[in-house]
Amino acid sequence: MGSSTIINSDLSLGVFTGTSFNGTRFLNTTMRNSNCTDIDLTFGQFIDSSFDNTIFTNATADYATFTRCKMRSVDLTGARLKNTWFSYTNLQNANFIDVNVNGINFSHTDLFNAKINDIQLLNAISIRGSRLPNGTYIDQDYNLITNGYADCNIPLESSWNVDENNSIAIIRSKQDENNCVFAPNKAIGPVRFYQTISDKYKQVRWELNPVLVLNARLGGQMTTITIGYPGHTYTMNSNHIEPIRFPLNKSMIKEIITVVVTFNPLKGDLTSNWCDDIQITIELADQPD
Repeated sequence: MGSSTIINSDLSLGVFTGTSFNGTRFLNTTMRNSNCTDIDLTFGQFIDSSFDNTIFTNATADYATFTRCKMRSVDLTGARLKNTWFSYTNLQNANFIDVNVNGINFSHTDLFNAKINDIQLLNAISIRGSRLPNGTYIDQDYNLITNGYADCNIPLESSWNVDENNSIAIIRSKQDENNCVFAPNKAIGPVRFYQTISDKYKQVRWELNPVLVLNARLGGQMTTITIGYPGHTYTMNSNHIEPIRFPLNKSMIKEIITVVVTFNPLKGDLTSNWCDDIQITIELADQPD
């Protein structure tokens, strides 16, 4: 049944065990309370359709797209969902037990009471704009680096590499004593610290033109934040404080992308050089067709 289109149909209470819908488009179609065990939905496109209470145990839905669908209480136990795209979809009470969600997009989905754990959510490409199983709404994706927010209670070296011991410090902000920032701890620069970003971005759907977005706050004329790999970098500094957009493509899959912060303070001038709130997220520039 591949590459066909099903429109305005009601397939509820059906038994589709082992059926192939590879490449099929569902538009405004209902398949509630159905048995879809071992079904093949690879490259399928499902728009404004309903699958409430349907069993998708051990289904395969690699590169499938579910947009504005109702999928309350679906059972996806053991399903294969490589790079599956759920967007503006209701997944309340859905069962994701034994599902590898690496590369899945959950942006603007409702996962309230879904059986999905924190590790699975952490491995998803995006959960921006979603409601989590505990009812919490989240407006941004996980940071691809750790301790980018200069946590006062976390040692720098637990997340960051430094070129020279004790050359970087986490100190109280001059503007807000309740907040900490990264700052040089050496009167003569340059000094730098750096971190390799999570390789989660390598799981994206390259045809969607993924972009790494670097946001940060910084101070000082000689403070720079660079993202990239040798021969291919973008830099944020006092003259360019807007978010950095780092386009990705499949040729970069073997590269190691690093974020590097460099302070080059003038002699005796330490506190005017600082940075904080370093965040790197993945943005998918396009939607699936």
